[in-house]
Amino acid sequence: MMLTRLLLCIVIITLILVSFQHTEAQSRPDIEIISTITPLEINIGDTFYLEVLVRHSNAVAVSTTLAMILGIESVGSRTEEFGRLSDNSSVTSFIYELQIFNFNLPQQLEIEVLWVTEDGQTGLVNNFVNLPTVIRLVTDASTTVRDLKPQQITTSDYGNTFSYRVVLGIMIVFLFIFALTLYLRRNKLTEIEEPGSEDIARSQLAELHSLELDEVADLQKFYSTLSRVIRLYLLNRFNLDALIYTSSELNKLMIENGIERWQARLVGELLKRCDSAIYAHIYPDPDSANSDLTLAYEIVEFARER
Repeated sequence: MMLTRLLLCIVIITLILVSFQHTEAQSRPDIEIISTITPLEINIGDTFYLEVLVRHSNAVAVSTTLAMILGIESVGSRTEEFGRLSDNSSVTSFIYELQIFNFNLPQQLEIEVLWVTEDGQTGLVNNFVNLPTVIRLVTDASTTVRDLKPQQITTSDYGNTFSYRVVLGIMIVFLFIFALTLYLRRNKLTEIEEPGSEDIARSQLAELHSLELDEVADLQKFYSTLSRVIRLYLLNRFNLDALIYTSSELNKLMIENGIERWQARLVGELLKRCDSAIYAHIYPDPDSANSDLTLAYEIVEFARER
């Protein structure tokens, strides 16, 4: 009697497992995913392309979505192409145009492939692709002030150098007369080159390197100074009264005044983070703060007159 019950239980369990495996095999169609990124190296603000190739059965329809990351935005709409193969399968291609606005990005981007069969079964397959490398235009070496060379002390005899001083004085007088003659003949003032808006902004940004970014007071000063420097730079460089507009209003105003849309978006994103730190006291970690300082240098360099 016990042996009969044991055999009956084994048969029932075997039937359940076979049925489950059959159902599991039916609910997961054969899907092959290939994801590629072009190009592999870009500058911040540039666009790159993500192509997702999905090979599947003719009885299955697929679609894709991206697990978007802060600092990456989609440009335009996704393009989709469909083709049939000779082995009773199909290939669906999805192409995304994406744009990067942040240096601190994860290494991979997650792609979700959704599928549906003719009998109404649905499912999800995850795929990952490596993001392109963002090239920095401004390096740490270009923002570091080099030490001055030590002074060289020399000694000389006043009597031996007297005659040289007389000759030097005569040469100075001659050069002065020559320069004055050219001025009177041409009636033209010598133009004195003044430092540009970019040089002034870079010198102000360089002062932020001395702040300790793990202190709240220094973070408040850091983002207040960062916001002020960028707004004054927009005022001096593009004649935009950036001090009286909010970040959103300023973004629209820059586009209306002929500034490229991606560059206006970079400025808008940076000023939003500054406003969050100044008014809402939401401070990022030191690495993100250093990244925002580098982004400010990038904004200044992109707008420099070549």
